Amino acid sequence: MQKLLGTLVVGVLAGCAHGPSVKDESRCLRLAKQAGEWLASVAIEEKDGLRWPVAPGSDEKSSVSLYYGAPGVISFFLELHAVTGDPAWRAMAERGARWLAAQASPDLAYGGLFWLIDDEKRAHTADPGFYSGIAGIGATFLELHRLVPDGGYARYARGAADWLAASDSWKAVNDVISGAAGVGLFFLQAAEQLKEPQYREAAIRAGDFLLGQAMHEERGVRWRMSKEQPRLYPNFSHGTSGVAFFLAALARRTGEKRFHAAALEAVEWLKAKRCATETGAVWYRHEPDAKELYYPGWCHGPAGTARLFYELHRATGDAEWMQWVRECARWIVNSGIPEKRIDGFWNVSVCCGTAGVGEFFADLFRLTGDPEYRRRADAMVADLERRATPGPRGLKWLQAENRVSPDQLAAQTGYAQGAAGIGLFFLKMHALETGRPFAPRLADNPFLDE
Repeated sequence: MQKLLGTLVVGVLAGCAHGPSVKDESRCLRLAKQAGEWLASVAIEEKDGLRWPVAPGSDEKSSVSLYYGAPGVISFFLELHAVTGDPAWRAMAERGARWLAAQASPDLAYGGLFWLIDDEKRAHTADPGFYSGIAGIGATFLELHRLVPDGGYARYARGAADWLAASDSWKAVNDVISGAAGVGLFFLQAAEQLKEPQYREAAIRAGDFLLGQAMHEERGVRWRMSKEQPRLYPNFSHGTSGVAFFLAALARRTGEKRFHAAALEAVEWLKAKRCATETGAVWYRHEPDAKELYYPGWCHGPAGTARLFYELHRATGDAEWMQWVRECARWIVNSGIPEKRIDGFWNVSVCCGTAGVGEFFADLFRLTGDPEYRRRADAMVADLERRATPGPRGLKWLQAENRVSPDQLAAQTGYAQGAAGIGLFFLKMHALETGRPFAPRLADNPFLDE
């Protein structure tokens, strides 16, 4: 019988006294701990460990994907433990990791391990994706192995990588969220952390597959999300800039020039499609029917697309690419958010809203020291604090996940649309304030991959 962890929550909250005193703790650490208190209060105990409902109160279904589920919550609790030193937060992370590990199944046909994804649109399938499926689970176990090396987590990261390398199931989609680009980023991460050259070769295979999927235009190249998707996306999560980011990262790590050349061709297409000049750099959400809709965030806006330009800057040292990063930031500043609620800025999440934009500015401030970026990051913190909803314990954030369904509000737990991602943004800001390192790494964020 499942039960809510009332006794464990009490222990977690009492354990917070081991961290900084209330008098000394920063605003952002206080907010992060309040996010942690709510996440602890909605955890469900299973025989194998802990799980978190995607949207507690409305549906007790859980997910294993990085986008919605346990992986993001685990990463948040690991970082909260690193900051506070409180063992109760680490216990939450490791019990979540045990539940996630217990969901793995061996594959007799391909070898390795797979997880069945049970998100709303991917019911009971072995989704390969980085944010939607097995690559993101594998990346979470890589993080667990890096931060808790004696935990036995490398087995699960290796199992995920072996299954993905053998199955080629990622060839149905091209993008970062669910397809070859995101899976390729995981292969690169696995090759580096596990010192396994076959995963580097798998990443090259993913890159060559994507070269074959490129759509050659009058100026440059671009990619569809998939053959079945009629919309064409220019930005990061489903579109050309995300695919080109992976190719640029692959080129930098392998020295294979064809991938760098393809990334530059994609940039030529993006330059031709830039939708603003006086106010900065931005690209429409998608075509054909949303060419006048502009998002600021990670998913379909400059905060995500800037990652491609920064990856090229890292590879070449060319100041032009850093200027493009600044142009992306300039458009967001000039948009007036968060005080102004533009059409493409309707929620508070890492994927589409306040937390993701705040992360972008926090990363830029750390890299450049530009006080304008710090002011913008602070404004996102203030917006999140204003829009928080107190729960019986801690803070949660009610929001609409989709712009087209503004009345469907829910408080989610996960990384991309929930409290775990928001809490990680607060911890990143706390790291800026204190000068401490920020431990979590995501393969699609070059600003953290130092």
